[in-house]
Amino acid sequence: MSKLRIIIVTYSWPPRNSISTHRPYSWARYWSKKGADVTVITAKKKIFDQPLGMELPKLEGVKVIEVPYKLKWNILLITPLKYAIIKKISKWFRRKLIDHAGYNIEPRNAWAQAANPIANKLARNHDIVISTFGPKAAHTIASKMKILNPSIYWIADYRDLWSDNPSLINATKSLKESLSKEEIETVKYADLITSVSKDICQRLHKLHNKTSIRITNGFDINEKIVKKALSKKILRLNKTFKIVYTGLIYNDRSPVMLLDAIVNLIKKKKFQKIQLL
Repeated sequence: MSKLRIIIVTYSWPPRNSISTHRPYSWARYWSKKGADVTVITAKKKIFDQPLGMELPKLEGVKVIEVPYKLKWNILLITPLKYAIIKKISKWFRRKLIDHAGYNIEPRNAWAQAANPIANKLARNHDIVISTFGPKAAHTIASKMKILNPSIYWIADYRDLWSDNPSLINATKSLKESLSKEEIETVKYADLITSVSKDICQRLHKLHNKTSIRITNGFDINEKIVKKALSKKILRLNKTFKIVYTGLIYNDRSPVMLLDAIVNLIKKKKFQKIQLL
């Protein structure tokens, strides 16, 4: 029996230090261990992709194709992004632009055009392609591969929502409708949709009328380390306990439920009163 040939289309890949990098990296790792022939199409990273310090081990048997791409932006406008204050201002400015222009101002979308020749060649002799959003370029590349080779099985994965993304809460109705049409048109040939939560799967099913299944993000760690830690005697916690949230807090979601739960536990004397910083 021949090996299953899989293509992963993802912008996030080492050394890009982002939580989104772990999802496709883990797929490549475990699918290759199971005997699949895995090829990753990613983009050569730019200055605005920093930090670029995630040095994950190279995966044996996984072919990684890093595609360079050109930007329409003037290099003089990009170079200053290495300075923290300018980078912070640029992120604020980008959010404002998204409210009026959607994701079309995303410079990473230029990657799609550069990757097409390679992706189209690979589409002819592979069994499965899985593209993970965002940027939208990943789905754009996979969509063209599916059109070129209808027999390839396309899985459109969403770490985050596209046209229904909470970051677009201040966008105009016409812009949201335009983005929704673009998303539907791009993903219409997908055979399956996957996402990280039940809620997002339900939203995607409603939008695309396609089977949407949940594949949660995991914490990839050596099982021996976990078992060893669990086998140790549990000691009384005498240090400060900290809860750290590193994601975004959207307008339609808040940490109030968590804070209410903590207050309720304090009232029930489940643990001592704590200081919230």
